[in-house]
Amino acid sequence: MPKRPSAQRCSIALLTAAVSSTGISSLASAQYFGDSGIDLNWTTIQTAYTYETPSGAVLCEESWNAQWDYIGESLVIDDTLDNLAGGCPLVSLGRVGNASADAVAHFSATLHLLLRIEAAAISEISRYGAAAGNMTGTGTAWVEVDQWITADLLLRFIADAARENALTNLDAVFTGPIDPQSGDGVLVHESWTGSSRIILDLDGHLLAPGRYELRAMPMGEFRQLQVNRFTAQASGYALLNNPAAANPPVAWDINGDGSVDLDDGCLWADSPSDVDDNGVVNQQDLSFLLALARAAGHDATDNNLDGVPDQCDDGCPADFNQDGNADFFDVQAYLGAFVSENPSADLNNDEVFDFFDVLEFLNIFAQGC
Repeated sequence: MPKRPSAQRCSIALLTAAVSSTGISSLASAQYFGDSGIDLNWTTIQTAYTYETPSGAVLCEESWNAQWDYIGESLVIDDTLDNLAGGCPLVSLGRVGNASADAVAHFSATLHLLLRIEAAAISEISRYGAAAGNMTGTGTAWVEVDQWITADLLLRFIADAARENALTNLDAVFTGPIDPQSGDGVLVHESWTGSSRIILDLDGHLLAPGRYELRAMPMGEFRQLQVNRFTAQASGYALLNNPAAANPPVAWDINGDGSVDLDDGCLWADSPSDVDDNGVVNQQDLSFLLALARAAGHDATDNNLDGVPDQCDDGCPADFNQDGNADFFDVQAYLGAFVSENPSADLNNDEVFDFFDVLEFLNIFAQGC
């Protein structure tokens, strides 16, 4: 049974994403989609046989193996091995790979990935054909979203195109925008695995600026040798439709400038809030904001997990109220934050407000600026 996708998980092995111009904002220069590309590794191992009857003696055995490592925008593979091309009599092997990436800045983005191996074998009075084969692959198709938008998202994941004695499986994810620090998607992470198919139709998805990826790991094999027809194929589809310019939620865009960036992280540090709406104000809220900022190309980190983005720190931890001096008012400000259990007062980052946090602050304060 395939895993059912959740609101934070997504999938595929062939992806096609297309976007119409419907719903374009009043700004004629709106750039909904930017660069796109394909990164594909695919290996096929196939063998054709011709046997004599009734002895079963091998009259012909021909291996047909290949590997593709490809980075670019478009790749088409359509190869056939048969008796006329140096293969064995009575057997035809085939392999098909199709990958492409294209983005039209104002209107659409299309990503596509499909992998298939196949064979056909027949028999005569004194001999018969047979085939064996398998494929493995990893692929990433990606596109840049250039601004905050809403869009309908249609996903199709297909791994049931196997015919007769063939098996296909697909592990895949559609995710974004990608945080370059963690490699994870911040808003979308739809995943799926299985040997069947699923269709997801998600309306009005909010998408943030950044890179969105289709990651796929298809597998297929011919399970046994016999006179037959084999096809193992993995594919998927994603359509981003009806794009329209949007604004981030007010809780994320704290300064109201239409983007989520380092400034919002610095403002959060001054007045922490429940950004992820889970009922708790903690470090995860800041981490979410900074991940969105990094996905959009901003330098925004909190590597020491002190609740203040590194780029906002003034270089003097003792100056808790950030007035340029380390004095009694900093002690007073820290104790106020400690009593109210403000995340900035959890100096040892154990999510417990106790004596050890106060001791840590006193040590910092003693060092001065």
